[in-house]
Amino acid sequence: MTSSDLPGPPRAPVSSLRSVVRVLCMVRLAVLGFGALYGAIEGAPVAALFAAALAVPFSLVPALTWETRGGMYSRSGVLLAADMAVTVAMMTLYFDTTLMTAYAAASVALWGLVTALGPALVMALPVALLLLAPVGMDEWNGLWWSGAAVLGVVAMAWGGGALGESLRAQDVAAAELAEEQLARASAAERMRLARDIHDSVTGDLAGLLLLTRELRDRLEHADVTEEDRELVRTVAEALAETHRRTRVTLVELRESAAEPAEAARGVVERWSLRTEIEVDLQIDQGISRLEPERWTQLQAILLELLENVRKHAEASRVRVELSGCGRGSVELVVADDGRGMPAELLRGDGTEVAEVMAHRGHFGLSSVLSRVAECGGHASWERATGGGTVARVTLGRVEPQPVISEGAYAHPDS
Repeated sequence: MTSSDLPGPPRAPVSSLRSVVRVLCMVRLAVLGFGALYGAIEGAPVAALFAAALAVPFSLVPALTWETRGGMYSRSGVLLAADMAVTVAMMTLYFDTTLMTAYAAASVALWGLVTALGPALVMALPVALLLLAPVGMDEWNGLWWSGAAVLGVVAMAWGGGALGESLRAQDVAAAELAEEQLARASAAERMRLARDIHDSVTGDLAGLLLLTRELRDRLEHADVTEEDRELVRTVAEALAETHRRTRVTLVELRESAAEPAEAARGVVERWSLRTEIEVDLQIDQGISRLEPERWTQLQAILLELLENVRKHAEASRVRVELSGCGRGSVELVVADDGRGMPAELLRGDGTEVAEVMAHRGHFGLSSVLSRVAECGGHASWERATGGGTVARVTLGRVEPQPVISEGAYAHPDS
């Protein structure tokens, strides 16, 4: 073994193992204490007592410092190999069947707990061989007992590994639940701030803006200097800009607090109202399971693709689909009925399309591909049946769910 990470599942969560590690280490320390006392009384060799003393830190240190150094112990092949070597040395130099079997069982259970079943079984192999070694083939009772001890060692290794995986899974689940609760609390706080700003600051600014504009209009026909009129105009413009920025902040707060599906509807509806282009929106229920960071990227990609339609497609209608597409991925489709991409752009992959468009001074698709690459996803463009272009982006991990049609968004006057 080396000091590099041992093979097996991730072992990052170690705090949940603390209590079990401490119990197993205390069992080993108790065995060492009884063994040393018994050995001193019976006149055991100095080497056996030295091995027992050498084994103490391998139980005492993890028991006392697991919370801070457990990760290092569970990942260090050197420390685990040294622990195994000390265990084998003790069983070789000082073999008391009852005590050493208890020590061996606690050791392999500990190894299984902090590593994984595979490495633990490898480490338990020399221990099992030592349990068989003193037994002659004609000593059937002894052979049966040692065989049972070997099976017990294997069972302890398996049990330790299974318990470790279960505790780690609980640790991960608890961390995910805490993260979800924190996200919900943050979203609720952002919504509260948005409501407070809307009910107080935004309303006050709107009132001040109306009064200032009224004052500006009156001063236009009053007997005042041009400097006074210009001052009022400046104040009115500053209030208007502050009011606009406050409303933008409100939108951002609400969007950041909203579920992905709700935020997607907001993005599409505002874009449709602004551009007067009708949008058919379909959203997969599973989108709500998309990670917030991944959704932030997907939202930016959606808006960039819609803007690309506005600038270049000359479309009258757009279809947007957000859905789980199997294997834990989420797919975004933006299809328009516009003039379509030039045929030469559709022969290559998404990277080639973006490069050609960038050379022509259009960098939106490069931004899309950059975000897709950050998420380890894929983007492609193709001609739509009957004309237009279909942009397809796949990324993320989300469970597929039935698709819900959100209907069409269009400008009220269209």
